Amino acid sequence: MRLVKDIRHDTATNEDFVSLFSLATVLKDHLRQKESTSGFESTHGNSLAHDHSKMSLSKQSTQDISSTKNNTFDIECVYVDSDQFYLEENFSGRDPKSKSIRKVTSTCNQRMESHLERLFSSSVHSEGCIVLTVHLPFLVLRDFGSAAMLGNSETIVSCVSETVAKYSQHRKTLKTLSRCLDHLIRRQLDSRKKSIDKNKRGSSNLFCAIIYSIEDDKFDLFQRVC
Repeated sequence: MRLVKDIRHDTATNEDFVSLFSLATVLKDHLRQKESTSGFESTHGNSLAHDHSKMSLSKQSTQDISSTKNNTFDIECVYVDSDQFYLEENFSGRDPKSKSIRKVTSTCNQRMESHLERLFSSSVHSEGCIVLTVHLPFLVLRDFGSAAMLGNSETIVSCVSETVAKYSQHRKTLKTLSRCLDHLIRRQLDSRKKSIDKNKRGSSNLFCAIIYSIEDDKFDLFQRVC
């Protein structure tokens, strides 16, 4: 019996003569080889498809990030007066305060956009957005932040000494947090000094950071002139 082998990408064929006694063994080997080749092609095809999928996801992720950076912030400014608050959709031309309030809220929106740019854009704020993640309750962090921002001492460690004593059960973490803030502020001061020495525009003298409470899943804004 003749076994004809098809050689792909070539017009030639190859023939082998197989005896009937050996036919079963040859057929088994041939089928086994075919299954192995098919498995390789399937695996190789899946791998290519997976790589293509990863590339597509990576490209999409990059586009999403770029799109987010180019979008403006959606800000609603609510004006709060001594006897009434004003929502933007409730402004009325008949109200004598309406014109002045619109002017205030417009300025507020512009300043808020600038402030958010400072927080989240590395092109404006040389350190980018700093987020401190802490295993502490949000209210403890809020109390700590107020003491640190309003204190008159040169270091955060000195400003929050009373707050640390107040929350003695969190003493170690609060001390570490205060040392961390002092370090980051010094780093910004050093960066600004180097920029000035190189005749470049220095970073802002306002230190900004976000403090995140893991326990309560809440964020608090920290700012201090340095």
